[in-house]
Amino acid sequence: QQQRTLVARGSMYDRNGNVVVESASSLNITYFPPEGTNNEEKWELAKKFAKTFEIKNQKLNLSDYQDLYLFLYRDENGYSSDGSHLLSEDELMSITTSVQKDALIRSKITKEMAEKIASKEEQNAYVVYQAMNKLPASQMKVVVEDAKNEDVAYLMEHKDEFRGFDVDFGSWKREYPYGDTLRDVLGRVSTTKQGVPYEEREYYTAKGYSITDRVGVSGLEKQYEDLLSGTPRIQEVHYGDDGIAVLDEISMGKKGYDLHLTIDINLQNKVDKILSDTLTKYGGTAGREAFSQCFMLLMNPHTGEIYAMSGAMQNEDKSITKFASGIYLNSYQVGSVAKGATVYMMLNEGVQTADSLEDDNEMNIAGLKKSSYKNYGLVNGQEALAVSSNVYMWKSVIKLAGGNYQYGKSLNISIDKAEETLKLMRNYYSSFGLGVRTGLDVPNEALGVSSNIKEVGNLLDYSIGQFETYSPIQLGQYGSAIANGGYRVQPKLVNYATEINSDYRIYENKTKVL
Repeated sequence: QQQRTLVARGSMYDRNGNVVVESASSLNITYFPPEGTNNEEKWELAKKFAKTFEIKNQKLNLSDYQDLYLFLYRDENGYSSDGSHLLSEDELMSITTSVQKDALIRSKITKEMAEKIASKEEQNAYVVYQAMNKLPASQMKVVVEDAKNEDVAYLMEHKDEFRGFDVDFGSWKREYPYGDTLRDVLGRVSTTKQGVPYEEREYYTAKGYSITDRVGVSGLEKQYEDLLSGTPRIQEVHYGDDGIAVLDEISMGKKGYDLHLTIDINLQNKVDKILSDTLTKYGGTAGREAFSQCFMLLMNPHTGEIYAMSGAMQNEDKSITKFASGIYLNSYQVGSVAKGATVYMMLNEGVQTADSLEDDNEMNIAGLKKSSYKNYGLVNGQEALAVSSNVYMWKSVIKLAGGNYQYGKSLNISIDKAEETLKLMRNYYSSFGLGVRTGLDVPNEALGVSSNIKEVGNLLDYSIGQFETYSPIQLGQYGSAIANGGYRVQPKLVNYATEINSDYRIYENKTKVL
């Protein structure tokens, strides 16, 4: 029998070699079931452990409370129950499977019912008991993560009173030298209690993980799990004459690879402050009542390297929360910045030329009046972009769809033709990176929201960025394609990975032109 334990994860460095995430040594209190130990003995030991080490105020979810109720319930004769006492005769008669019965029983158990039969001390002890009984049964369990030094010292002196408990001196915890800067992008690692996310257990167990292993569950920690996780420590398990498990090391394992980010962490902090100050000053003020979020992305248009990725959210109490991941998780109607793609499309389709002009006066489409911010007179494509002309875009897209604009009259464009034109426009926008995933090296990048044509006027909305939604990272890729001469480059947050204490590159995330 072997025990597999994950060693420390690799660190993350910014582009200048500053440590952004690291694994620091910590002490875990563990439990390995002695031979022949029954559940009653474990429960008594859990109560003693929880009281001795002041395990208190632990959070139980509803499922935990349901388990606790079924574990502690005793009828007037002192007998336990599988929960059948909660069901009526009709309910018992209607049940056809054990799964159905269990679900029905649990649906009737509330938190209040568990609290009525379980003291606060028993609730705390049950947290310990749960940890002691985690599957797989024949593996070491972590009961307390990052234990206090005094608790470790006490346990080592009184191990004979806590059979099966020990201290893992090779455990680790994640530390962040720059606090909450970019934390939501860097990601999070699960605790030993959480282990492998339930919905991904099949994937991870197929790769040799134990369900209690700590894994990256968001951000770069999840995206680069295979590089960061390292090689586990392997120990051979045998039992002494006293029934206590003895673990002999077969392989000491190997720390995970280090990631080297594209981010400049000092620049990142400066950008964070600019956003926070801007939102504090202007958020929710007159004329900006809806202004509660802002984002900034600094990206090299030739390589896709992201130097800073910043987001800020203003809460109801006016406090500011950092939200850098909103750059790739959220999407918005982006407005006039989309006009660059519109002008390119009109030139490429031959609807306009570099010198052709449109009169930027107020339009009237079957009684509906529409205009730019003000009348800019005759403008070509370049001038239309300089003044952000709406009318130039609208008159151009009407021509693209085969319509004919005359003041006060309808456009004579069918819905079928509008849908065909929208498909063409989407193709152009997506070639710049709008409405498609950019390929950023993060999990769960948002695509944005596509809409169906309901009326011909939706084409006009689309041409000025007021119909579909795009993410800030898509805008970054779009802007970069214009800035670098027409190449859609894949953005990236990681440049390469190295062996621990080495410059040897085990992985390189090279520039990709899409």
